[in-house]
Amino acid sequence: MLNVDRKNGDIIYTYRYRNEFIVADSTFKIKRRLTTIDTVSIAQIKLVELNGGKFKMKTPPLNVNGFSTVHRGLLFNQSYLKGKYESSKRWKNSKVVDVYKTDSKLYIGSLYLENRGDTAVSDIIVTDQFLYAIAGKKLIQYQLTEPLLKHLK
Repeated sequence: MLNVDRKNGDIIYTYRYRNEFIVADSTFKIKRRLTTIDTVSIAQIKLVELNGGKFKMKTPPLNVNGFSTVHRGLLFNQSYLKGKYESSKRWKNSKVVDVYKTDSKLYIGSLYLENRGDTAVSDIIVTDQFLYAIAGKKLIQYQLTEPLLKHLK
């Protein structure tokens, strides 16, 4: 996933299959490589060799990160992997969005975006006061509170 922080011009690339994101400046010069709280540091891809020296994937790769957005120095990143202490019921009925600082190795916390019936959140954007989520044909507005607001640059 590729995002631009419009406030400071940083470009953030989040890997789909491992726990890493890259912060670059507007000329794509890498400023830092940071990790998410997930533990998959190497993409879990298994290949099988076909006739003629060709390869194909044996199984689909393990997704680590999903949709993401960045706003004023915060990365909001959907996690595909259930945490050790997370409720299975809550995990099944919501999307988990982990929040990270993009200028340091700081995990701020997780947000749970509840499904609307059988429809899960498929994308988000963040402003200075709100997180907006799309779930099917619905646009849902969430108010950002002080624990998050204090981290906005």
